Amino acid sequence: MNNNVWAKKHLEAERELKKDDAELLTKFVQEYPFTIEEVFRKSGTNIFHQRNIAKQWTDLQFGTGNIIKPEVGFLEWRRSKSGKILGVD
Repeated sequence: MNNNVWAKKHLEAERELKKDDAELLTKFVQEYPFTIEEVFRKSGTNIFHQRNIAKQWTDLQFGTGNIIKPEVGFLEWRRSKSGKILGVD
């Protein structure tokens, strides 16, 4: 069973402990976000293509672009005869 109230209080307490170190707090918020804005907050440098992330966030937020709605289903590994993973169906 999830205990969202306890979890949020715990994370808020952790944020409070880190509030005097902006870099540490930013990393923690990105790791444990409360909102979609915190998920996509940009700070520092990383290997991810920022323009693509911004476009995806806009598509999700405002329903623009070619969003494929998720469906319920099962994923199955496609494997070679030797067992190497080739992809997923």
